[in-house]
Amino acid sequence: MEQTVVGLAIPANTLPTTIEDLSRFALVGREKLTAVRAEIRAIDKVGVATGVREQKLKEAQAISEAVLDAEVRIGELMAEVPKAKNQYAMDTAVHSKKETIENAGFTVKQVQRFETLAAHPEIIEQAKAEARENDDIVSRSLVLSMIKQKKKEEHQQQRAEAIADQMTDGGNCIDIYNTENKYRVIYADPPWAYDDKQNIDGLGGAAKHYNLMQLAEICNLPVKKLSEDNAVLFLWVTSPMLRHSFTVFASWGFEYKASFVWDKVGHNMGHYNSVRHEFLLIGTRGSCTPDNKILFDSVQSIQKSDHSRKPEEFRNIIDTIYPIGNRLELFSRNKVRNWDVWGDMA
Repeated sequence: MEQTVVGLAIPANTLPTTIEDLSRFALVGREKLTAVRAEIRAIDKVGVATGVREQKLKEAQAISEAVLDAEVRIGELMAEVPKAKNQYAMDTAVHSKKETIENAGFTVKQVQRFETLAAHPEIIEQAKAEARENDDIVSRSLVLSMIKQKKKEEHQQQRAEAIADQMTDGGNCIDIYNTENKYRVIYADPPWAYDDKQNIDGLGGAAKHYNLMQLAEICNLPVKKLSEDNAVLFLWVTSPMLRHSFTVFASWGFEYKASFVWDKVGHNMGHYNSVRHEFLLIGTRGSCTPDNKILFDSVQSIQKSDHSRKPEEFRNIIDTIYPIGNRLELFSRNKVRNWDVWGDMA
């Protein structure tokens, strides 16, 4: 049995079986959908014929869902191409797939989107239901956006679980002045001493939260002795102390390379602007490029919590791009698995 829309026959429980037929079905369907959408806009402009509009909306919903199902089926068929076991087979498979795509009238990018749709049938059904409930028309772009959001949420959940798993009592507190340990990865959040003594959160007054250190004291920490010949340093610094951070880099034997910006999201008082960010500077000693070539966004927007406490997401980034080697956190507030720590536990 078929639901027939003018110019397009939509099967009740079946679709064309070949990629060529599916592609023609999808092409005709999208053309028809464009025409019906135009009719709906014309009806809305005139502001009459409510019954006709409802009929056209149902027609557009049926077409859009059928076309989406056809694109999902194309994605399923393309995903079933056997994986190559050697280079010759791989070249042959790639050529065959490209030829199939071209013969069907699609681009490689379009087919990749179809394969993405096919991998998330539950989201497609959710999108269809929500569109009908809202008297709307489901679209491929909407479904892909929902898939992207789901992947983002899953990634955030995985990172949160990894961070929670790290935050144990497995860390080892050390005395940096009396150890022979050497470290490849060093993470530091110095208690910079500001001239500003105002007792306003975000406008100086850091002394009310922890013991501060003058620049010379920070520079004299035995970090150079603690570092391997090839090491990386991640150093937290605020805007007022930015120029002093390069003195610290030099004193500790590191050369500045790059930076992250922590966007705290919320408003923070400042003398010259609303200071809602801090810098996490990256420096190296010798040769110490990342082990994993994963490029995290240089700006990380994470809501701030306690005064001066840094988000654990940044440690997760460090562990991801530098998983190899001994690691040390200076001025730590927590014991963390696989890290040696030195600082005031809070």
